[in-house]
Amino acid sequence: MVSDNKTLYRAYMIMAIVFGLAYMLVFSPWIVNDADSHIGQSITLANQIMGLPDNYARECESDGVVNLFPFINDNGVVGIYTHQERIHYDNTIKYFELFSKSNVSSELPYSVDYMSFYGLINYVPFVLGIVIGRVVGLGFIPMLYLSRLLAFCLYTYLSYRAILRTPIGKYVFALFALIPTNLLAITSFTYDSVVLVVSLNFIASFFYYENKPNDKSGLIELFIWTFLLGGVKGGSHAFLALILLTLIRKNKKESTKAIALLTTCIISLVIFDFIIPAGQSFFQLKGATTSNLDSSFVFEHPIKYFLLCFNTYKELGLVFYLQMFGTNPTNCDFISEMILPAILFSLIIPICALADNKNSNKLIDRSHILLALIINAIALLFIPAMLLRETGVNDEIISGIQGRYYIPLLPILYLCIARLLGNKISDKATARIRSASIVLFGIINCAVIYLCLNIFYKR
Repeated sequence: MVSDNKTLYRAYMIMAIVFGLAYMLVFSPWIVNDADSHIGQSITLANQIMGLPDNYARECESDGVVNLFPFINDNGVVGIYTHQERIHYDNTIKYFELFSKSNVSSELPYSVDYMSFYGLINYVPFVLGIVIGRVVGLGFIPMLYLSRLLAFCLYTYLSYRAILRTPIGKYVFALFALIPTNLLAITSFTYDSVVLVVSLNFIASFFYYENKPNDKSGLIELFIWTFLLGGVKGGSHAFLALILLTLIRKNKKESTKAIALLTTCIISLVIFDFIIPAGQSFFQLKGATTSNLDSSFVFEHPIKYFLLCFNTYKELGLVFYLQMFGTNPTNCDFISEMILPAILFSLIIPICALADNKNSNKLIDRSHILLALIINAIALLFIPAMLLRETGVNDEIISGIQGRYYIPLLPILYLCIARLLGNKISDKATARIRSASIVLFGIINCAVIYLCLNIFYKR
């Protein structure tokens, strides 16, 4: 029975390693959305660290992009691609070389200048893998897999630390980290893996500090994760820091700490999103063409923007919710076979949160619930603003929104909603729910991997 925390820690590590490595083998490095951009930006950042021109690439890297990236045409333009093209394992095997056979310098066959806003903080494990791969002379494909492996190891360890650190919702945190969408993100090339692990550890550190306010190490760690929260992905999830406002109501000393923490998040936003990328464009906030909207629409027509958001969530809200749990396992096509697993994943975690409510009662009160709802309301309005560039002026819904953008909101939302609903579940039933949740997550993850293999490789 998975009823005690030590068993949970072991179960998480085993499942994370097994399923993480499985996803890494099943899917190619460029399987997620915008992988070409993230790989290109990681190479650019590695070049800067190594004192090389931004567009530098070894010949094996330049050839690898041309031979392996089915979405880069002869003119270096990103095109449309399907699941089958993304998998493309035939060419992966055909062009695989463990060590590069040539030291000839070349250039990346496509530009990622529009990604220059996103700095090293978003790509640390990937850049490290590229630097190490070049130093030891790895071929292009092994270099990408090394980067993925480092990102996977970092995510697995830091997620484990978050589960270990949080005094409440340990099973919610563990299951959250094992959602297929998250496992795929951390074994692919995307900054989403960094966003996920920073968000998870920020929430865990916050609850840890609330539980042990006199622990100086807990306060220091909370400052670190708050600082990182403001810096990753353009500060896109910095609104999570608003939960720190619950500290203000306690006493003057805690209020001072809360203000200092929020100031830390703001400083991080300024450093990583204004000072370091000075002169660079946060391309999501700019209009793509004159026929599309841009972020100014939010301020110029707030009522119209609100109605646009309302229509978008009314039409696609359920789709976004299920996307968080795997209906779009590679963040592009909708896979109908994934609906049932996604529904099961989406039910198991909140049930587990409800079962853990007795522990949550010690820390979560009405102020946490209110702020959690406010944070989610802000996210529902803020996140679509970043996608207006893909939305036509006459469109009735906002284009480009993906469920994965909302994933970091889930842990704190589930815990607060469970606290609001109350708990009449016995300790014996709670232990059974926890055990069943871990077992079911393992079974469903196996089913998802089987479905992915069956669907993608038979097309």
